[in-house]
Amino acid sequence: MLCDRVTAPAQPEGGWVLRGQRWAVSSNPLIPVPGWILIQTVRHVESLADLDEPEAQELGGVLRRTYRALQAVTGQDRVYSLSMGEQVRHVHILAGVPREDDDGRGARLMIRLLSRDPSLADADRSHAMSAELAAALATSPVGE
Repeated sequence: MLCDRVTAPAQPEGGWVLRGQRWAVSSNPLIPVPGWILIQTVRHVESLADLDEPEAQELGGVLRRTYRALQAVTGQDRVYSLSMGEQVRHVHILAGVPREDDDGRGARLMIRLLSRDPSLADADRSHAMSAELAAALATSPVGE
């Protein structure tokens, strides 16, 4: 599924937040949660251990820029990350910010995300936030 998204000629639903030669960022295709994105390799790679040297070198910059943009757009001071590769054998990192509700922080939020709790989904807000993130990333220099 993730491989198909990056090779398809059409934009994914909500568009690309960031799309480079090695890494792509978009809203999560399985559950569009505002403030949560998916960072994935463009090339099919099943494990972070299997990244080639350019992918590995670029990953830190992609994460830093994307996390800074998430913080700026959402006003949150932290970004959570998760990468397991159990159900989808393609390198992808789920990243996003805590929510204000009681079940919107830490492990409880991760459980809700992983179980695809439909109460978290809001495609319109998620895609609008993705557009804001794309705009923030477009104005941040690559080396920042």
